[in-house]
Amino acid sequence: MRTHVKALILLLLCSLGAQAEVIRLKNGRAISADRVRDLGDRIEYELGEDTYAIPKSLVERIDSGFIATPTSSSAPPSTSSSHSSEAMSAEESASLLVDLESAELNLMRARIVHDGRVDRDAVQAIESTGNQHLTAVAYFAAGVQSHLSGDRDGAERYLRNALAIEPNSPQLLANYAGALMVEQRYSDALPYAEQAARLSPQRGDVLALLGSAYFYSDRTVEAISAWKKSLAMRPSPMVRALLAKAEREQAVQESFHEESTGHFTLHYEGRESSSQLRRQLLTALEGDFDDLVRDFWISPRDSIPVVIYTNQAFVDVTQAPAWAEAMNDGKLRIPVECLNGVSADMAKVLKHELAHSFIREVTHGRCPQWLNEGVAHAVEPRSTAPMGRSLAMLFSAHRQIPLQLLEGGFTSFSGGAATVAYAESLAAVEHIRDTYGFSDVVQILQRIGQGMTTEQALRATIHSSYTDLEQELAVGLNRRYGS
Repeated sequence: MRTHVKALILLLLCSLGAQAEVIRLKNGRAISADRVRDLGDRIEYELGEDTYAIPKSLVERIDSGFIATPTSSSAPPSTSSSHSSEAMSAEESASLLVDLESAELNLMRARIVHDGRVDRDAVQAIESTGNQHLTAVAYFAAGVQSHLSGDRDGAERYLRNALAIEPNSPQLLANYAGALMVEQRYSDALPYAEQAARLSPQRGDVLALLGSAYFYSDRTVEAISAWKKSLAMRPSPMVRALLAKAEREQAVQESFHEESTGHFTLHYEGRESSSQLRRQLLTALEGDFDDLVRDFWISPRDSIPVVIYTNQAFVDVTQAPAWAEAMNDGKLRIPVECLNGVSADMAKVLKHELAHSFIREVTHGRCPQWLNEGVAHAVEPRSTAPMGRSLAMLFSAHRQIPLQLLEGGFTSFSGGAATVAYAESLAAVEHIRDTYGFSDVVQILQRIGQGMTTEQALRATIHSSYTDLEQELAVGLNRRYGS
């Protein structure tokens, strides 16, 4: 899902505006209002208890219903070097945002947001008026701003407060579901997404969100149904791509069985995998899970789906590049053809792919690709030693790929370029770990999850910019591997 569910959950939800009359302006903007009156030379509209007016000459038309102005944001997908990890993408999680062109929300944000942060005193002042609707809007606006600021806990808390006041608002239900999904709390999000869809059965964007909630809750059949209904109402290339992937998965897995442990749900085709392989695979994953909980200081809440395939079925479903050995797109997808047990190489693949789930949990899906892959390789564990001399020469000649250019995905790289990208990524993480400790690696991930850019997180943790880090890395590689 290279460019998909984090985009779908900001993109889908960002199109959810409140039901209202909508003033369409000639400059392309829109104002969502509770009530609108045509007074001849001007248009008067109400927002809560306040009344405003604009010249009629600026207005193109007035519509009734929902305002839908999609926006999107980007966060990197996650792929690995012989492994591929692409989860809910930034575009999909971008759908957590509401329609920021809504006049009501914009006015409220102006009242409660100062210097890019929520003014809690301002929110409490609105709450003290006793106006329930305005209080809900204030909490809603605070939730949006908290999300934009990287405060995921605050976003969830404010949205939950808004929902407590207006529990039957499809907009709030969908946004709250989206907030939970960004936290990978898919089973928690699902009831809210289902309720939003029941209240707004004709909303294609709500049904698209519901499809994502089903898919990441390991309910592919329901996801396909929801996405088909969504597309019938609201064409979307993103939803079409998600549907195509889900249909490929369903075609391959229709006759699969499943087996569950405390942390994993294994999907498999009985003729293609032995009971011994399945038992060893789950045992290895449970051991890796315990290790990674200690490493990252967190534990994913939901059961993690694991799907094992023949080599051809893996390619058919994932459409991964030829060099990919496995994939983590929210589900661990592992080709196991001709294997009767978990080899040493397979054990590394499993831990690598599972590490992506933990990294995603810590960073809320915002981890840059080089850091995502470097950390996953480091915990396998893997070393740069086999490529150390080549890397040292590359950095000495200033011909390395700048880390800042490795923040995005690697799946479009050729095999040779991908090898270099992953080697640099591992070398950078090794340097941070060996110089400052793995706890600092985790702190960098945490700060990215809190909304910092990668460079801000580096400066706040190890006091290095990208340029500083690459210079330190060049010196370290030359010292260890140079002639």
